[in-house]
Amino acid sequence: MEEIFKTLLSIILILLLAFTGVGLITVSVSVANAKSFQEEIVTEIEDSNFSNTVMSACSTEAANQGYELEFKNKVLDDYGNMTSCEVILKYKYNIPVFGMNNKEHTLRAFAR
Repeated sequence: MEEIFKTLLSIILILLLAFTGVGLITVSVSVANAKSFQEEIVTEIEDSNFSNTVMSACSTEAANQGYELEFKNKVLDDYGNMTSCEVILKYKYNIPVFGMNNKEHTLRAFAR
């Protein structure tokens, strides 16, 4: 009888560890995807010389992928052209094992 209890306890602990591991790996992939997307956005904005058309297209693309994109702290030169801005990407992820559902996180970068 004692062996059955130890075996069941071992199986439960292994399953808990497996679900936790899968949850953490999923979160890690979500964060990596968000960082990669933000780097692409920053590069695209810099390459377009801060074009408003490109910035709005990037916001639309972010919304399509489930992200929220903001541009803040815009710096203008003497001629009114934008020279830098802060790119803020908000994303959500879930870890059901720990009860973390749709937690919003923020990535910040600067386009110069």
